[in-house]
Amino acid sequence: MPSLGWQPVIYTPENPDFDLKDDTLSRDVPSEAEIVKHPIWEPYQVARQFGLLSKNQNAGMTGGNNPGWKTKVLNWVRGNVFIPDPRVYWVKPSISYLSTYLQSNPVDLIISTGPPHSMHMIALGLKKKGLSIPWVADFRDPFSMMDVYDRYNTSNRVRKRLAKIETEILENCTRLLATSFSLPEMLQDFDTHKMITITHGFETMGPAKTKVKETGVIRIFYAGTLNEVRYPKALFEAMNTIGLQKNGDPKIKLNIAGKVAPSIIKEIETNPTLNASVSLLGYLPHAALDAHYQSSDLLLLLVHNTKIARVCIPGKLFEYLGADTPILSLADPLSDSAKIIEETARGESFAYSDVEGVTHFLRENIDGKYQMQGTFADIEKYQREQLAVRLVKELNTLI
Repeated sequence: MPSLGWQPVIYTPENPDFDLKDDTLSRDVPSEAEIVKHPIWEPYQVARQFGLLSKNQNAGMTGGNNPGWKTKVLNWVRGNVFIPDPRVYWVKPSISYLSTYLQSNPVDLIISTGPPHSMHMIALGLKKKGLSIPWVADFRDPFSMMDVYDRYNTSNRVRKRLAKIETEILENCTRLLATSFSLPEMLQDFDTHKMITITHGFETMGPAKTKVKETGVIRIFYAGTLNEVRYPKALFEAMNTIGLQKNGDPKIKLNIAGKVAPSIIKEIETNPTLNASVSLLGYLPHAALDAHYQSSDLLLLLVHNTKIARVCIPGKLFEYLGADTPILSLADPLSDSAKIIEETARGESFAYSDVEGVTHFLRENIDGKYQMQGTFADIEKYQREQLAVRLVKELNTLI
């Protein structure tokens, strides 16, 4: 952005609550950016102090299919008290602070980014107080129709309140910035002429290292959370069907970097084929992922197996695109993610239930018969540099 004529001023909490923190990502913040911080109070900070959440427990996790009573209570409170999210208690202090700050430090335009969607409420509050500059509401995910509210047992009364907040944001923002093409399907009715779509993107990696291929073996890498809504049933069943080599070594080596739900860990440990084939690497900093992306034979993408999957394009997809390694995706066949994989010819996407399709694809890779057809020209438009140019062109029309 600075190289394209825009000076970013980033407003962020001074003391946020994180279950995971990757300090290496701060290197991506341009030195020209001005960082403005203000204290935040978050209820999960209190929950951790009283032992209701462990230090490294994700406050957004719902406890799987059989949560205990404590998790059920926390889920209900999250879905019915903290509206739209636990950062809501930062909204009023931020409106007050920024109203004063912007008087002496004027800016040309505001971009609010969510989730957490309470950030949009800060921008909405500033507009109600008379701030007349353009406002771009950046929706990374749906708002009132987020599937997580089903797992939080959110009441109909609260859902109506969420829809009302969403409608207010959509009506008052100058532009709606979306990261997927189908987002309007999961939003309240609004003037779609306001919407612009700019997806996530990738940064060009260094020269790809020559892969050392093991005969009759493929290496699959997955980075991210592995839980009940990303349970790779078709992949696990395909791995069981293909089985192990005669000497007991795996034909498929699946490396998983990230948090894994206890129920899935148990399945891996109690299944002989999976136990021999799957390695749990734990959390890896973002800077360490590129080497895995480029040395693997396939990159596994798991899009939420829920009703919002069609409109959510994981940022991970674009990192995978930039790695020059074929993608194996499990997703709704009609999702934006599946369409991008087909469009770029950088791998294959299958339904979560398509065991036969996944098995055939894996056998092709094991036998060395699969060749990725996509070239750099197919993914060039998803480079972050090109996306930034598109964004700046849109912003320039607003001032």
